[in-house]
Amino acid sequence: MLHLNFRIIWALLALVLLQAPLTAQEKCRGNFLRSEIRKTETREQYDCALKPVNVFFPCLQFKRQTHFTYHEIRIYETLERTIVEGDSNAPKTTGSSQYRLLPGEFWEGESSIRSEIKEGGPFANETFLINGKTLQTDAEGNIIADAQSGLEILDYFDNLNTRQLDLEIEHVLLGTRKLTIYRTMPRRAKTDEKNLDENTVNDLLVAFNLDFYQRLTEPERQKLKVEYFLNTLEIEPGKPFTLIIKVSNQGSRDTSCLLGRLFSREPSLTGKLFYFGAIPSGKTQLFSRTILPDAGLKVDHCFAALAFSDSWGELPQHQLNLKIPVKK
Repeated sequence: MLHLNFRIIWALLALVLLQAPLTAQEKCRGNFLRSEIRKTETREQYDCALKPVNVFFPCLQFKRQTHFTYHEIRIYETLERTIVEGDSNAPKTTGSSQYRLLPGEFWEGESSIRSEIKEGGPFANETFLINGKTLQTDAEGNIIADAQSGLEILDYFDNLNTRQLDLEIEHVLLGTRKLTIYRTMPRRAKTDEKNLDENTVNDLLVAFNLDFYQRLTEPERQKLKVEYFLNTLEIEPGKPFTLIIKVSNQGSRDTSCLLGRLFSREPSLTGKLFYFGAIPSGKTQLFSRTILPDAGLKVDHCFAALAFSDSWGELPQHQLNLKIPVKK
């Protein structure tokens, strides 16, 4: 009789289990919490750019940098999901899930790599090889591209067809990089969609703070006063001197893309460009060039003509004739 009772109990229990919804448990990912850095790689490097200046020598500015590479993992909450199946006796019911946060447990998700560059200040008193010339930065990390540097950046751009100059820069420990210097003139109006290809970074005229945006209306072309000065009473063969050109706008409108060019029988003078751009009404603009005359120069005077042009054409009425005395 007792054995029969046990059989009845087991049968009833099986019937109840068959009629109850089935459940299952599993772990899953919850909300995003944070990113964790698992590995950091560092590399010392340097950056070089054309620096804005108030003098008319291009200036290369060097800065120390540290390049960081971070290997990261995204961390999420861990949840326990309980799946409850639908009741087989009620065909229209569907299963459901219940979630419970598991405190202290975390789910590791996607991995990623992120880079960051941190500035380290001026790269001072350091030696670089630039286009084959060995040069050293000053206390502020600068290299002035003057006549003594031998870089001849302004001379390279005396060719009006030249739009860019590539400098190959090498450091004995930190490797090689390239710096491209641009010279864009005239620069299209800011509202012109075609100016999308004009880069102002490392642009020579932008670094000189000269406005070479082309004016859409007729610029001032008549009331201009042009003068020249030397930094010495007489130039000496084989020794550099500075020629300064001063243009004063005495008219009522801005000039537009104003440019001067020297013509002379002396190779050291001819072809030199002087940049002025837009000179506002009532204002004055200076531009200077350091010139190295030939060591074998044997004349009493060097003669040259400074011709001007702007975005509307040539300006023959403003040609300036130069007579430069030579020391014997």
